[in-house]
Amino acid sequence: GKDAFRGCTGLTSVTIGSGVTSIGESAFSGCTGLTSVTIPDSVTTIGSYSFPRCTGLKSITIHDSVTSIGKDAFRGCTGLTSVTIGSSVSSIGDNAFYECKNLIAVYNKSSLTITYPFSSVESLLPPSWVYMFITTTPKKYPLMFRFNDDLLYNSMSL
Repeated sequence: GKDAFRGCTGLTSVTIGSGVTSIGESAFSGCTGLTSVTIPDSVTTIGSYSFPRCTGLKSITIHDSVTSIGKDAFRGCTGLTSVTIGSSVSSIGDNAFYECKNLIAVYNKSSLTITYPFSSVESLLPPSWVYMFITTTPKKYPLMFRFNDDLLYNSMSL
C-alpha cells in the first residue's frame, strides 16, 4: 500500500508477491539501499512515486503485464543504467525516469512513441538527451543509449 516501505534505507532486495496487482504510491520511496526488485507478471500498475530516489537500483524490467507507470515512479534513481518497458505499457506518467542521470539503455517493447521533449512521455529521458523519435514495430525493439550526452538509436531484431 501507500508508503509501505518509504524511507527503509536498509532494505536491499524486494520480491513482490505473485498475487499483487498494483505497487502503491510511494511504496518504496527513498529506499536508497534497494539494489534488486522482482516485479511479478500479476502487477498491472506501478503507482506514482513508487521507487523515487532508490539510488541503488541498477536495472528495472517492467513486464508485459504492466499497463501504466505512474508519475515520478523512478525519479532520481541515479544508479539506474537500464530499463525494459513491457509491451502492454500504454501510459507513462510525467517525470517517471527524470533525474536518472546514469540511464544509458531503454528497451521499449511497448507501442508508445517515445520522444524528447515533445510528448506525453517526454520526461522518460533525462534532459541532457537530444530530441528523437523512437517507435516500435512487431519484430524490432528499439534500443536507446547515451554516449557523451548524445542520444543514439539502434534497432535490435529478435
